[in-house]
Amino acid sequence: MAPGGKPRTGVSQDTDDDANRCFIARRPRTWRPRKLDGTDDYGLDFQIQTVVNEEVQYIFHAQLKGTRSPRLSADGSVYSVRLSASTLRYYQDIVWPIALVLCDLTAAEDPADCPLYYVWIRDELRRVGINEIAEDQGDVTLHVPRINRLTYTTDISDSLRPA
Repeated sequence: MAPGGKPRTGVSQDTDDDANRCFIARRPRTWRPRKLDGTDDYGLDFQIQTVVNEEVQYIFHAQLKGTRSPRLSADGSVYSVRLSASTLRYYQDIVWPIALVLCDLTAAEDPADCPLYYVWIRDELRRVGINEIAEDQGDVTLHVPRINRLTYTTDISDSLRPA
């Protein structure tokens, strides 16, 4: 408890708040996000509907991660993000696509000016072999390619169309 008996905030809350500011400022224009607040989202921060030619077309979820200490590959092409193995197993059973969205909060002073990147969770579950990961394993490292940058004009429709 803080002096004066009032709740305190910390680095984690500030990072989450800044990542949300980045997401709202930098998300593609065609995304209509709805925040999944509360205690029962279990790793899903947003439900997003996309608009194509003025029609709502697709729906997916997003898990937003902000970082003030990005872990980049040696060649700088991929961010590493650790998520709990239990959350990834949960994601495996969700029907809708899920995007892991990363905000690199080191890129600018104002979070609204920081870049956003994404990767589809299902692709990463295949890459890491989620079914072979031991039940007692705590975390799994996912890769978010820097080439997958989200901008105002990014169109992900091809990734969301039913096969």
